[in-house]
Amino acid sequence: MPASWLPNVRSGCSCSASAPTTTPPAWPKSKPPLRRHLFSNDLEVHFQPQIDLATNQCHAAEALIRWPQNHPLQVSPAMIASICDDRGMIGQLTQFVINTVLRQQMIWQAQGFDLSIGINLSAKTANDPGFAAQVAQACETLEPCRPTGCCSN
Repeated sequence: MPASWLPNVRSGCSCSASAPTTTPPAWPKSKPPLRRHLFSNDLEVHFQPQIDLATNQCHAAEALIRWPQNHPLQVSPAMIASICDDRGMIGQLTQFVINTVLRQQMIWQAQGFDLSIGINLSAKTANDPGFAAQVAQACETLEPCRPTGCCSN
């Protein structure tokens, strides 16, 4: 993200749940080693900036899961989510994304940038009664590293 897009934005938390797709993505010919990549933190989170066209300033970003760029097998984000959902790993994927987003947000805040970061959630995660506790746990774990609270109002 160009630095000129970042100043003067406000931090916050935005969650959106995506409805299940009617057609599951096509499975690759060879099954990707998703469990290994997920548990060794090899997946990547990219941030798509959201730009205010009137000011040309970045006010927020959306966190997007990506397969490791150096891996020979190409796996789409929809495929990653579908595989995690099918194999009962959607909670671990969500936790990985939340932790990665909070760490990146701390870096940006230390640089003087205060952004809202959106995280897409599966319907299963959005309906999970333990999800709020999962987010609170992630914030508490990272809290000693922050000058201000990550989940403050």
